Amino acid sequence: MLNESTSLAIPTTPPPGSAEGAAEGFELFHTPAGRAFADICTQGVRQTLPVSSDAFRRWLQVDVCEIAGKAPSAAELKRQVGLLEAKALQPGTPEREVHLRTAFADGRIYLDLCDSSWRAVEVGPDGWRLTYNPPVRFIREPGMSALPVPAPGGSIETLRSLVNISDETDFVLLVAWLVDALHNEGGHPILVLSGAEGTAKSTLVAILKALIDPSSKSLSGLPRTEHELATQVGLGYLQAFDNVRGLSGQMSDALCRLSTGGGARPIFINGIDDVVTRPDLADRCLFVTCDAIPDERRRSEVQLRADFEKAHPQLLALLLDALSHGLRMLPTTKPNGLPRMADFALWATACETAIWPAGTFMAVYHHNIAQAVETLIETDAVASAVRSMMVERKTWTGTAAKLFITLTPAFSRMGGKVPASPRDLAVKLRKAATPLGKIGITVEYHLQGHNRDRIITISSEPKGGDDRPPASTTTSAASSPPPPPSSSPFSSSASSATDQDGDTTTAEPNSAPAAATDAAHHNTPSELADSGQQASHAGDADDADDEIGPHHINNSVILSRQIDVGDRSIPVYRRKRHSRNKQSGPPAPTTSGAS
Repeated sequence: MLNESTSLAIPTTPPPGSAEGAAEGFELFHTPAGRAFADICTQGVRQTLPVSSDAFRRWLQVDVCEIAGKAPSAAELKRQVGLLEAKALQPGTPEREVHLRTAFADGRIYLDLCDSSWRAVEVGPDGWRLTYNPPVRFIREPGMSALPVPAPGGSIETLRSLVNISDETDFVLLVAWLVDALHNEGGHPILVLSGAEGTAKSTLVAILKALIDPSSKSLSGLPRTEHELATQVGLGYLQAFDNVRGLSGQMSDALCRLSTGGGARPIFINGIDDVVTRPDLADRCLFVTCDAIPDERRRSEVQLRADFEKAHPQLLALLLDALSHGLRMLPTTKPNGLPRMADFALWATACETAIWPAGTFMAVYHHNIAQAVETLIETDAVASAVRSMMVERKTWTGTAAKLFITLTPAFSRMGGKVPASPRDLAVKLRKAATPLGKIGITVEYHLQGHNRDRIITISSEPKGGDDRPPASTTTSAASSPPPPPSSSPFSSSASSATDQDGDTTTAEPNSAPAAATDAAHHNTPSELADSGQQASHAGDADDADDEIGPHHINNSVILSRQIDVGDRSIPVYRRKRHSRNKQSGPPAPTTSGAS
């Protein structure tokens, strides 16, 4: 029987860092989470296997058989594997991180091709190259498939021809998400694909996954529990959830943690309905719409797959070029401010000029955020009713019971879930406060009177500039003068009154909080650099410093200029300077964008 004292012993671990360990045999190590692994070196190529895996057992069985002349018994092999696993976890053995598909180390990005030669691509500021033994440790989970060897010569138009997304802003966000997914550093936004039936959402999901993290496993739906989600995440890098019809509060929270917490993963989901209804999750999402495909343009799945496989090496090289460009530009990328997904926004901004003009990404990203806020308000009965209530008033103060009475007529005209009681309204109002705050409506609470009644104060005020969308992108971005801003402020006249319920209100007849609106003017991203999108290059530095985002619109701001992105014209506003603008009346027409 084979044991440690016989001459047929299983190969032992060479001293860490020894030449013998690098050339032959294997070296044990463990991860910070306490998992045992072995680096196996065969013909100069290193493979990394979990000690408890079937792949390591098979390798060990063959190696022992070559030394001993016979295969060990199943019981002895199990005992020896357990012994090696214990040794790997002992103090003094190396501790290393392991990675799935992509890794970031020492200022470079590594992409595992998952081929039989265990090759990877090393991406640096100076370009990219193939390597057999990267300094990081990659592991392979069942189902992971090989990427092709990248080949130069790709075009972004080739990718455009393979996806059914005609909206230019959505396509920019899609490319930014792909570039970020290959950069395994920091959090990743969730790509939410929506569209009616027949828009080939599942096909698009399959293409995107095959482009950067192919797998032999078919697409699956969202797991039912958080535990099932955690298990699925451990089996692959890119997480794709097909035909999602709804998200519970618990699953929304789990996806938030998966997007920005430790061990963050790139995720995309698709569905017909607006599945993201919670503000904290919406802040972490990119919303992209798939187009209906006319019959004359529809391709068979076989033809689409063939077209994709032909273009795959060039498309992968195109993304690698963008990664290299991003590493080169990152040290000089200095946005004026960053949104919630700061790591993603900074990285996408650094990479953008490999494909788009400077300023393109931030413009479309902030427009996407504004659209998401509008969707959240439209699909939330309380948020929608409060916004309508604040159209002709500046403030409202009262109890939850009085607010319930005030909003009941609006609720009666709505379908879906509306508050059933003042208590229910108070709970839902706290949830609605986040999207309302982004359009300038604030909700505050305080105690009042001998009975310590909880009083709600709702105000429509301009929000501060720290969260305004940054227009300046990099220190080396080209400048262009913006169109002249409007010189006439909105009317600032207001009057206070008390309604029949005793609620204090301040009327504001000429203004209402609003979200960004679309215009009919059409520009391509290449024209964006000439549309005056960068506030830091505006003719009036004071006005530029006062510019705020489209979701901060109310009576105290005026239209400054518009940014043309794709088929949309995105308005940029600035706070009124009352010391310089005394007159009141309707805003003067602007010279940028379409009316």
